[in-house]
Amino acid sequence: MSKHKILFTIYSTGFAGTEKQLYSLCKNISDDFDITIICPKDSRINEEFTNLNVNIKNYEFKLNEIVDISTYIKKECFDIVHNYLGKAELIGTLAAKLAGVKYVITTKHFIKPAYTLRSPLKKYLSLLSHKFINRLNSKIITVSESVREVTVKREGEALSKVITVYNGTGIESKDAVKSAGFKIGTLSRLSEEKGIEYLIEAMPQVLKKYPNAKCLIAGRGPSEHILKQKVDALGLGDNVKFVGFVDDIKVFLDELDIFVLPAIEEPFGLAIIEAQMRGKPVIATDAGGPKEIIINGKSGLLVSPKDSKSLANGVISLFENREYAYKLALEGQKRAKELFAADRMAQETAKVYEELLNPDKIEKKSKVLIIGHHFVTKNNQRRIEELAKHKDLEISLLSPYWWHEESRKVYLEKDYDKSYAIHKGRTLFTNHTALSFYLFSVYKLLWSIKPDIIELSEEPWSLTTFQVLLFKKLFLRKSTVMFYSAQNINKKYPFPFNLIERFTLYNADYCNCCNNEVVDVLKSKGLKNKIKVVPLSFDIHRFERKVARNSNYFTIGFVGRLDVKKGIFDLALAFCMLCEDCRLLIVGDGPAKNQLIDMLEKLGVSKRVKLAGAINIKDINTCYHKMDALIIPSKTTKQWKEQFGRVIVEAMASGVPVIGSDSGSIPEVMANCGLLFKEGGIEELTEKINILKNDSNLWQELSDFGYKLSHAVYTHNKRAEGIYQIYKELMR
Repeated sequence: MSKHKILFTIYSTGFAGTEKQLYSLCKNISDDFDITIICPKDSRINEEFTNLNVNIKNYEFKLNEIVDISTYIKKECFDIVHNYLGKAELIGTLAAKLAGVKYVITTKHFIKPAYTLRSPLKKYLSLLSHKFINRLNSKIITVSESVREVTVKREGEALSKVITVYNGTGIESKDAVKSAGFKIGTLSRLSEEKGIEYLIEAMPQVLKKYPNAKCLIAGRGPSEHILKQKVDALGLGDNVKFVGFVDDIKVFLDELDIFVLPAIEEPFGLAIIEAQMRGKPVIATDAGGPKEIIINGKSGLLVSPKDSKSLANGVISLFENREYAYKLALEGQKRAKELFAADRMAQETAKVYEELLNPDKIEKKSKVLIIGHHFVTKNNQRRIEELAKHKDLEISLLSPYWWHEESRKVYLEKDYDKSYAIHKGRTLFTNHTALSFYLFSVYKLLWSIKPDIIELSEEPWSLTTFQVLLFKKLFLRKSTVMFYSAQNINKKYPFPFNLIERFTLYNADYCNCCNNEVVDVLKSKGLKNKIKVVPLSFDIHRFERKVARNSNYFTIGFVGRLDVKKGIFDLALAFCMLCEDCRLLIVGDGPAKNQLIDMLEKLGVSKRVKLAGAINIKDINTCYHKMDALIIPSKTTKQWKEQFGRVIVEAMASGVPVIGSDSGSIPEVMANCGLLFKEGGIEELTEKINILKNDSNLWQELSDFGYKLSHAVYTHNKRAEGIYQIYKELMR
């Protein structure tokens, strides 16, 4: 069977990141495709690619060559033309289309292509030509999500056409070792956007701490002379060395103890993964591609661009803590092998070819668009990661640029694991659940994706729900919509939210809610369509289990907002009736804090109470381990009652028994794995605490039951499976 013929066009004379990527791609797919490359006559590709099973043809990519190139393409009957860089994008696309080639692809490598730096008129004309060329392309590949985002925004191409295939390296890996040296290095084109000057400016601070430190700068470029002058001006001649172009980067990287990429703007950062493959800890700037390669603090360090002080502090911290540097190197190498190896890049690119050439063989996937403000955090995105494991789903997420989550302002966090697409949208009235709504981004995304399923993780009375559902009703009639609700009180909303709620209940296809009380409320309001309870989920596995009760004191705990409705004053009154061998740990902050402190003083128990304040979510497991029981004394008001109780699940996952009031969903979440008391029943609460305190067997039994329940019901995998079953119903 004959191979499909692929033509690569590349306008290049050097041999840097883009050329290396093309080399790795050709090397990995040459057995499956018949490959030809068009490049200029003076390109280094003519020499570097001689050992590959590819054909090379030379053109200079001048406008008067379009007909000649087109004639050659038509003669050779190429199935796909794939363009790289500058003029090749223009000439290659036009020539391919003149030759009647059905499938044309362009790979974009830059956040700010050269045309964006031209005069306003030339920039505008160039932008129009890029938009025109984009329309002629079947697919546009970007080397990172950062490039994808700016390409879509600047050149206005449909999201469905633009896909990310990360660059990959074919460099051999080398086991990381715990280094004891003081050599820093970078491998980069010496140009302004690479930020080498800030690495040089960081060296005096590094040398104050480590006078023997050396910095090696590999590469050439237009800024080389200026950078050398800066080194001389700072008196760093003995400590900063320019080594020029290196033929064998493995030898250069192996000489280093820390690799630094200080770019002001970096589309991807191939040098980062090359250094990681060679087992080196990496410090890079949070400037485009590097933030997709590196998980800060885990697989490397990220610092702000143009910040020489932060660069210096990062270098010093790794010199001071060799064990930490070694861990970063190990994790960086592991991530590079999993996500950024050349064979993976080649497989994903070949998959793009196969999808174009053999569309009938591609398994059809249901397109799902999930919209929700609380997905700004990585923790809340875990459920989507589990959903994305279903191969019959193609998932995209839209979340605001920022939202207040987990008691802090959070800008949309991304893990860039490629299992689903993440889009950030501009919103008005951000952080207001009812009033917040998206600007044009949501409509553009809906129209571009045309999802089969829209999952609105928003309440039925919110403006976001209304704007999405209305757009769907007008323009995407084949899409189905599922919304979420946690409202377990039959509230009467003011105009226009009452009408929005009615519109949602009438037009949505499905509702997923977090407890059974919500079902009753929505049905009483007229919901006729399907509804299903799918309990909320949490990252259960980050909680370690408490193995035994505390030996000295029986410590009861409270975790949550210090507010009257949370029953914190009832807890204080119950605590004052307990014996002296009891302690109270209160974790959280809120409007009732000062009033609570005064109350504890008046009751004479303040010495037995510790107020820990607001705790970082990463440290909450430690607090649970200090407790022998978690108390949930919530009280129902006219406007609120407990909708779920996240801390109940966290405590159970930590092996801590729970004593809760019968407010709202608490009994449902505890599911007979804790002790219940009537809300407001202070004496009954005291009695339940004493029962648990005096019965070790009961304590162990509730600890076991709660731990098992948390892992059986409240994991992200379990919730994802529940949501997936709803999707399957909607797909019928």
